Amino acid sequence: MKLVTKTLLGAGLVCVLIAVTVVLALQMMNHHQIMNAEVPVNEPSVETSTEPENDIITVGGVVDTAIDLSNPQALATESAYIALARIDAIDGTNNYSEISQQYVLPYTFGQMTVLDNYKGELTLGEKCGFYRLGGTLPAEQYYAGALSPEANAKRQAMQAEDGESDAGKYVRDLAVGDIEVEAGKAYLVYLVPENSYYGKPDIYAIIGYQGCLREARQRDGVWQVLNNFTGEWEDLAVILGEV
Repeated sequence: MKLVTKTLLGAGLVCVLIAVTVVLALQMMNHHQIMNAEVPVNEPSVETSTEPENDIITVGGVVDTAIDLSNPQALATESAYIALARIDAIDGTNNYSEISQQYVLPYTFGQMTVLDNYKGELTLGEKCGFYRLGGTLPAEQYYAGALSPEANAKRQAMQAEDGESDAGKYVRDLAVGDIEVEAGKAYLVYLVPENSYYGKPDIYAIIGYQGCLREARQRDGVWQVLNNFTGEWEDLAVILGEV
């Protein structure tokens, strides 16, 4: 009976994590909600590329939105800026706001350089800040934000009884179908200005999950962008023509 209770409790915690991720993702997709959420800029960063995969638990839910994430025209309407940008650095991830003193959805933040503008006028050739939803966090920090204090206390008590620990373990929170941003790559990005998360100028939110972060490359002098839904490379000029 004790083993059954533990199994049921563990399964219940997993269901809670998935439910929390799905509900929060649905709440945050609308870019007005994204802009008004509270996320700090100076939290300790976590480099996500150096952790062994067997120490990372991946969670996430299917994002159901009123906007077709595969439709460039619809996404352009929701964006204040559309730009070609190079990701210079991934500075870290976080899930807590010092401004609101509460946990928020995990997000990744870093620095990018705008190479060209297609909607709006961003400063070219200079670094600016970005963030986007999704990221990898230390397990202890993630569970503190994803679970209620009561549920987290039960999880920790169960771990202690079994001689387990969160030390050295991580949780990757990524919406189903989304991609992770990578330093050194160029992307077509759809942005809104960030005025609440950091309270600083020249920081922008990349919205729209995989629909608004499209890897870019040059072939014979022509820019192409990756369609994350089909896996096909498409001419940038054609995509912009749809905008």
